[in-house]
Amino acid sequence: MTRAILIVPLAILLALEVYHCSRRKGWEFALLFFAAALLFGVIRGNVVGLIQYAHGQGQPYHFSRPALRIGFTTVVEPFGWAFALYGSWFLAEGILKKVKAWQGELLPVAFVATLLMGGFSWSVEAAATPMGWWHWMIGDIEDLFFYAVPVVGIMDWASVAMDFLLPFLLFQVGMVRASRWRFALPMIFVVHMLTHLFFLPVGPFGYTFEVYHYMAVLALGSAALFVGRQLRPAGVRTQLWGRDASAVDALPFISVGGMLAIVIYATAGVSGDQTLLFSVLPLAAALLLAAPRVPQAAVAALLAAGVFVDLRVAPALLVAISPLVYGLVTAEPRSRSRTAIATLLVVLSFGAYFPWAYWRHERTETLRDFLAREPEAAVDVEPGRLQQRLELYDLICKFAGGDYALRLVFDAAWQERNREALEYAVEEFATFGYEKVSAEQLLNADSRGAMRDILRQARAQRD
Repeated sequence: MTRAILIVPLAILLALEVYHCSRRKGWEFALLFFAAALLFGVIRGNVVGLIQYAHGQGQPYHFSRPALRIGFTTVVEPFGWAFALYGSWFLAEGILKKVKAWQGELLPVAFVATLLMGGFSWSVEAAATPMGWWHWMIGDIEDLFFYAVPVVGIMDWASVAMDFLLPFLLFQVGMVRASRWRFALPMIFVVHMLTHLFFLPVGPFGYTFEVYHYMAVLALGSAALFVGRQLRPAGVRTQLWGRDASAVDALPFISVGGMLAIVIYATAGVSGDQTLLFSVLPLAAALLLAAPRVPQAAVAALLAAGVFVDLRVAPALLVAISPLVYGLVTAEPRSRSRTAIATLLVVLSFGAYFPWAYWRHERTETLRDFLAREPEAAVDVEPGRLQQRLELYDLICKFAGGDYALRLVFDAAWQERNREALEYAVEEFATFGYEKVSAEQLLNADSRGAMRDILRQARAQRD
């Protein structure tokens, strides 16, 4: 039943987007875009699968029920990405239409769409585990900021806009179409995948693919401010919005709104965890920002006030202020003061990454080191650190999947004698097809090794 709640609405909502594209751009363009997006999704999913295989690791996702596959990727993934890409593109243009400085330039569209793809990821991934659609297999220790959704997943969804939508839009620019370098645009995707295949530590700032994710997004935003005006579509218009106030433009709103309604049902209703509702804010804000007659400044002010209540409102605020900043620094006539503001924003954006990445890397390493200790070493850890770790593993118990994540959960829960966490881990353990064991049985184990032996025997019975 939960699988149908994903697949059936996705098919309907995607069909609405295809129809809208055909009305605005013609069937030839609509088929070109969606066929190319689906093909890219299949290629991307298989490349990621091959990279995981080359590293001797399982696939990033575990589907709770068998899913139809094309190689390493499931059929759902390419259709989901195509749906999210078109929705992000449409909303990005709708948001920028209200900015007087925007005259159809494509780099600002690609940048805002990249932010919105991250928003799609946060909302859909937060709903996936409560609904039983899939589990992340790579989530072990992640930032609590995004609450149970691995940051790498959000950034990789965002990069889909850079890997596919950005080259697709640039092909519509006359000067790009006439250039011999146009065939180098797919290298954006190739370089991204290479950072995953040959991932190396970049000092104390994480791995190559993590640094790439942030630097690439910041570079796109910087390019939108400084060179965006040279990249307007010529000959082939890309705008998805009509000049007339036709009801057909309501279709993408209905599509994205319909998906958000499912996500809200999953996060607020099925999960029982109201905190997950923060995950819908970026997309909900985008719908308001793109809607006619809704003042963007008012939405941004409301979100800015919300940040003082909870920092998890910040991603939605970033979506709201980005077009306002673009309008401020690119308005005609282009003055030196505006150029100075743009330069300062770019420098601050790049500079802020490094202390944040250093903090995140150090925090992750500290938690991993603590995990590796024997139980008797727990007394050496200050209470604040211990409480932070327990909060983290409570989230993993509720939302992470996969043997590796579950092993960490079992270890931490047994070490702290956290019965609630153990009971949840046992339930998760059973969903992966393993023989069910009891939390009491694990709590009575003499050592962590003995507890692992119980789990190992349960796995062996399945295998």
